[in-house]
Amino acid sequence: MAALQAELREQSVAIIPMGPGSPPGRVLSAIFGASLAYGPVERDTAAGQIPIADLLRVYEIGRPRRVEALFGIVGENPA
Repeated sequence: MAALQAELREQSVAIIPMGPGSPPGRVLSAIFGASLAYGPVERDTAAGQIPIADLLRVYEIGRPRRVEALFGIVGENPA
């Protein structure tokens, strides 16, 4: 996902993972430069969506900051 987002960075593309296991990818897509992050305001319309209130807390919208480090989980045969 990160490689594809980086490759398409100049085209204002948003890659949004879908499904029950997608919340980490949804959060990271914006960090990797997605031009859009979506969160439902009142209720989910699909599995894996993160409510907008939670996204605002995760991204700490009210606190400007510079990204110091980015961590990921790497495992053998993630598929």
